Amino acid sequence: MKHLTFSTANLSAKIPPYDIDRILSLITPLGLDIDGVMLCLWDYTDLSIMKISDSSFDIMKKMNFNSIHAPVADFRDDAETRKLLDDIKELYDRIGAKQVVLHPYRIKDFSIIKNSGMNCVIEFMRPHKGLEIDYYSRILEENDHLGFSHDLSHAAQFSNEMITEVFDRFRKRIRQVHVSFADKETRHRPMFYATPEFLKAADCVRHIDAEFVIESMMTEPEEIKKECAFCRKWLSKGAKEA
Repeated sequence: MKHLTFSTANLSAKIPPYDIDRILSLITPLGLDIDGVMLCLWDYTDLSIMKISDSSFDIMKKMNFNSIHAPVADFRDDAETRKLLDDIKELYDRIGAKQVVLHPYRIKDFSIIKNSGMNCVIEFMRPHKGLEIDYYSRILEENDHLGFSHDLSHAAQFSNEMITEVFDRFRKRIRQVHVSFADKETRHRPMFYATPEFLKAADCVRHIDAEFVIESMMTEPEEIKKECAFCRKWLSKGAKEA
């Protein structure tokens, strides 16, 4: 089944991703056709300063599909990492999250991720990280508990062809897709700006069951409504009808 979710990082130019109360107070009245949210934690300190009230937890618990973007931190087999994972797991359980996405190059010990008690996926990174596609293959071959998160924007910064290449390589492991438009100059733009060439390349992902996370930088309610409507229509009908 396809699940369309909304990343709290989408509003980072206007609201810090850890201020969940403000984000939900903005998007909830818009009546968006989404199945849940992805709570995006940029830094390990975000968990300690997160602004999330009981009413926000209640809103998320009524959603069908929530997820978490783990902090961009080193994950090692040590006490600090175990504390971080315990804190993420507590949040994971409270919002009824279905999975957690991590940046693979920051994972120093994959066994601690395996024992976290959470469904975890690794994210396809953008070119400046210098990670070749075989890097992800090796990780997935050695860690059958992990899923894969295909980031369309990151792949398109290599080329539109990379979107299809990544999909073909990891199709059986893809549990999440980060949805936004990009070219070699920009990234994480709303999908309603996407070129025909980009949409043609991205068409392959529409046919799988996964979480599709809207990851577009936006600030205004009308932009948010337009992007969510576009992505829902694109998922169900494709580029020509969206």
